Amino acid sequence: GVSGVSLKNELSILAETGLTLEPDIVVLGFYLNDFQESPGVHIQNTDFPIINRSWFLYYASQIPAYLAVLSGQKEEIGEIREIDGNKIATVKNYRKIYQQEHIRVENWKQSWHSESEHAGALKQDNPDFFRQIIANFSDWGGAWSPEMWEYIHPLFVELKQISVRNDFCVVLLCFPVRAQVESDTLYDYPQRQLAKIANELDIPFLDLLPIMRSEYQLHSNDLFYDHCHHTPYGNKVLAKAIYPFVANQILQ
Repeated sequence: GVSGVSLKNELSILAETGLTLEPDIVVLGFYLNDFQESPGVHIQNTDFPIINRSWFLYYASQIPAYLAVLSGQKEEIGEIREIDGNKIATVKNYRKIYQQEHIRVENWKQSWHSESEHAGALKQDNPDFFRQIIANFSDWGGAWSPEMWEYIHPLFVELKQISVRNDFCVVLLCFPVRAQVESDTLYDYPQRQLAKIANELDIPFLDLLPIMRSEYQLHSNDLFYDHCHHTPYGNKVLAKAIYPFVANQILQ
């Protein structure tokens, strides 16, 4: 239930609470924008290390900020917006983090656009798909950047190390974007990069792109509501592929 949770956040949740379940298997569903920082998770460290190490002290230290939200003291909290009747606080440091994130992704975009032979070939081969990548680079398009894969590679390494230390099997799924599924030509650069990482770390990997492409080509039924969220029919197709794959890993 966390909005836009990232791979980094998923690792944190696993380490903080997931391991208490003593799992036998952990299934990671990777989507092409999972390099992003999540807008639904924000921990703003204080200037006092002892507070940062205690949940009680941390939340107690945030009381002035909460009171500022209720009273509308913008100078204390930064920006306050009202959404669906609820006051939402945007902390100054929170905005700073996202500005840094934007700059990093924009640098990846410029580097990929101007220096990548892959980008040049794609632009010539399918200008429309190329434009979609550029237009959505801060979302799923960033998965075409080699620099993005260098950025998140250590997170997969950490996931594997956690699985070894805690004696569970980790399984990796990759969910494609609609543009990949409905394209006449196969554009699977992100999936190939993920497959390399899975092979390197000996992680069972299920690429859902060929499964969804095959289904779409056979029946042309709507698998997506938008660029990524699946219809009930799309979920059924995915479940039929994912269930036996995960079950097989458990049996092994």
